[in-house]
Amino acid sequence: MKKTIKVILVTISIPLILFAILGVFVTFWSINYDKNYVSPEEEILYSIGGDYKCTNGCFIGVRDYVQYIVYEFDEPNIENAKKIKKINDKTELVSYIDAFNNWIKPFKNDEYKTYDFDSDLIDESDYYYIYDKSAEDEDYYKYKYYDVYFYDSQTQTIYVFHSHL
Repeated sequence: MKKTIKVILVTISIPLILFAILGVFVTFWSINYDKNYVSPEEEILYSIGGDYKCTNGCFIGVRDYVQYIVYEFDEPNIENAKKIKKINDKTELVSYIDAFNNWIKPFKNDEYKTYDFDSDLIDESDYYYIYDKSAEDEDYYKYKYYDVYFYDSQTQTIYVFHSHL
């Protein structure tokens, strides 16, 4: 009978030990994987170069959210920036910003009282990047889940608009 108990204990403990080792491996792998991840926002900000600081920001939501962030740069190098392209026609950019304005309109006096973007800043000397999830996932429609990065060359400022609804 004692031998049967030993066999049962060994049979149970080996899978538990293997499961624990696998858990440790997955934990360390995920920690290291996260360290190497660079968000699109960080990639754009780093590629512009120079020092930058966040000077304004607003956030509404938890899982679904809209967010507005303003970064001011010292000595940027926008010509070498990744993903951002020069504005030829501002129609597309303005349409996304208008959609963002419509989402935040009900919150303008409360959570978004610091929202200060003016579309009149946009001209052909500026740069932008738009990511819209509807281009790769049919469950999303245009103006629902997108990120817009607008760089104003006169003020050396990047305005970020996130709509993840």
